[in-house]
Amino acid sequence: MTQQPTRPPTTADDAGHGTRQPAGRAWLDRHFHISDRGSTPAREVRGGITTFK
Repeated sequence: MTQQPTRPPTTADDAGHGTRQPAGRAWLDRHFHISDRGSTPAREVRGGITTFK
């Protein structure tokens, strides 16, 4: 008997540019790619509030 793969054969990353983002990311993060830069949406909002005059 063979084992079945635990992961699907393709992922959203394999789909290419212009495809839907994986679930679990807020629209703000998807639009501005905040987590890709090592930050969080909450941190960015707090930083924007504290620097706004």
